[in-house]
Amino acid sequence: MSCPIFISYKRVDFDRVKPIKEYIESKTGVSCWMDLEGIESDAQFVDVIMGAIENCSVFLFMYSKEHMKIKKDGFFEDWTIREIRYAEECKKKIVFVNIDGSELVPKLKFLYGGKQQVDVRSQGRKDKLVADICSWLKITIPASEPKPLTTPPLVEPKEDEVPKGDEVPKEDEKRKIVGWAKGLRYGAIALAIVGVVALLSVLLSKCNSTEVDPSDYIVSVDGNKYSINGVSFEMVRVEGGTFYMGAQSISSSSANYDSEAYGDESPVHKVTLSDYYIGKCEVTQELWNAVMGDNPSYFKGDDLPVENVSWKDCNDFIKKLNKITGRNFRLPTEAEWEYAARGGKKSSGYKFSGSNTIGDVAWYGDNSSSTTHEVGTKQANELGIYDLSGNVWEWCSDWYSSYSSSSQTNPTGPSTGSYRVCRGGGWFHDAKICRITCRNGSDPGHRCYSLGFRLACP
Repeated sequence: MSCPIFISYKRVDFDRVKPIKEYIESKTGVSCWMDLEGIESDAQFVDVIMGAIENCSVFLFMYSKEHMKIKKDGFFEDWTIREIRYAEECKKKIVFVNIDGSELVPKLKFLYGGKQQVDVRSQGRKDKLVADICSWLKITIPASEPKPLTTPPLVEPKEDEVPKGDEVPKEDEKRKIVGWAKGLRYGAIALAIVGVVALLSVLLSKCNSTEVDPSDYIVSVDGNKYSINGVSFEMVRVEGGTFYMGAQSISSSSANYDSEAYGDESPVHKVTLSDYYIGKCEVTQELWNAVMGDNPSYFKGDDLPVENVSWKDCNDFIKKLNKITGRNFRLPTEAEWEYAARGGKKSSGYKFSGSNTIGDVAWYGDNSSSTTHEVGTKQANELGIYDLSGNVWEWCSDWYSSYSSSSQTNPTGPSTGSYRVCRGGGWFHDAKICRITCRNGSDPGHRCYSLGFRLACP
């Protein structure tokens, strides 16, 4: 049976997870899959778990203090991460559900700290999770009848209890005068505090100013080649044109057939783009450091791609780079990224960017030795661009959403959304994820050691 919700948990938490499962089912009306009986850890386990993940829409990872204490158990940790990674590969909505206020072990926090975290210790938070699940699955919870508002009965005071005119007791008058004096004194103190805070805010804003003085940087431009304080990078011109974007696994006789295509890669649609430029390589740690003065990456090396940067971080970098150079750099749109990955007008129709043999053009799960690699060390694609498949995922400017079947010109994606597009796959993924049409999305604030970016400009 296909269950829209998959629950990943540890057997030690069975008695606490099962009621949560039943509550979700009772409120949403949909089934949750979880291992109730205990499957033997063999090939059957793999088949059952993978099948359940493939058939779900929402993946809930429920964890507790006891669960996290088993972090030294290699089998547990291996399978925990395998389940989460497989859910990622299957493009499932992943939510970490904290059932007792515990913290993720460092490895999980590092890998998945950017995923949505939900604490269900209170009824309100549990109901919020249910509401979110209904939103993700596009189902409606039957509205319950609102409870009538109740107020205490109004009690009229007795006539002799109501003060009249000047009959207020003298002691009460004294209290009022003292109260007004205190009020004035406290008000003056409050105004003084507000003034000091305002002054400090102005001073701090000046100290923390992000204003950039281009004279602090040595910048040179030679055609499409740029240098900032001695650190060079190159942009590649992409001649505009029309192509069919996306892939489909339904008809081998129709455009862009790929038996491995995910559902969000279709419908295939016609896109027309104007000329633009895109980075020959991913932004390196050396270039990031030259512009920002730091290096947030997990894997260190000047010529390695910068990673562990959020979409917001990338745009901060770009704003500063534009002030330094006077240019108009930006992230590529998703359509620009795919067109460049295909090889533009020189496209040979490869599955990966530059080849049908992934090892020729990409650092991925089977050859990366679990690390990023220096940019530009694999074969370039038809346009002379490197690493569009593998090494690190690359942020695009678009909000992630379903494709439209209509023809488009210079599309920039929807105006709003929850996740920003990521493309290209990374060093720990299998070949399927590194295909040029494979799509993903992530929270704009998410940072991960397999997520970087490259530049684009008009």
